[in-house]
Amino acid sequence: MRLHKFLTLIATLGILLPATASAVVRGTLTSDTVVHRSPDGGSEVLGRLRSGTGVNLVSATKTGWYSISFSKPVKGATKGWIQKDSVRIEKGAGASSASRPAARGRHGKSDFYIGPQLGYTLGVNATAFNTAIGGTTGAGGGGLTYGASAMLKLSNSIWLDADAFYYSFTAPGGAPATAIYYFSNGFVANLSAAFKVVNGNGKGLDIFIAPGAGLSMNSAGNGSGVNIITTSNVIGILFGGKIVGTLPLTDDGSTLLKIDLGYRMMTLSGIPYLGAGQSGSATGQESMNLSAMYATLGIVFGL
Repeated sequence: MRLHKFLTLIATLGILLPATASAVVRGTLTSDTVVHRSPDGGSEVLGRLRSGTGVNLVSATKTGWYSISFSKPVKGATKGWIQKDSVRIEKGAGASSASRPAARGRHGKSDFYIGPQLGYTLGVNATAFNTAIGGTTGAGGGGLTYGASAMLKLSNSIWLDADAFYYSFTAPGGAPATAIYYFSNGFVANLSAAFKVVNGNGKGLDIFIAPGAGLSMNSAGNGSGVNIITTSNVIGILFGGKIVGTLPLTDDGSTLLKIDLGYRMMTLSGIPYLGAGQSGSATGQESMNLSAMYATLGIVFGL
């Protein structure tokens, strides 16, 4: 990874040196590009350059390769080779433009990001559980969510998105059991495949559609005043999807603002409950539907 960052730094700072000034043509990479030791796809890989990186093209072959020269050796090599179909020639741009940084591609610094997130869960509808404790409707509830989020690049358009967070919510039981409430809190781990549908081209908002699934460890129950019953260590399985937005906060794409808007389906089974006007031991068991909308906001950093 250090070699990859070093090679990217050389290119993005515009210090790729030409063999001769008159031979140089300026170009911009149109996709993430592998740099080889020789003009052969089977030769040693010296590193990779990001889409949007500016390069000086020194020479070309009839087989579809451009050579570029480095200001400092990379794996002992002073030049590398990239395929022609990954470069867009800048008309009228020669070696003099090399002193200006090239436009950087999205996520130009890293393939892996991680950082904290904070959010809110909204619209919990307990349904059968709510009815069991004396309510007539599924009353909505809510609560804070906080934890960490990570993204790992698989390709230009597909990322893995992982969340690990703690959630907590409380909700009223609903009429006529307004004094009765139900609650749940716990830890959730969720993994999604994030498909890019909008490309911000390194300056604007990237948007992903991300279906996923996960597991949770929960405490849940209900109560009224001092009469509270709680069940701990309840395992839940969740499914859902979300819209993910990432926006660069730095020029090099090393720090991103991350926004998640999603919906998850999760049900906890066999939760003991107290009904309206009851106290003491549980009067029965019921499933608690914790399906909910949620929103989180965080900052992730490239590693």
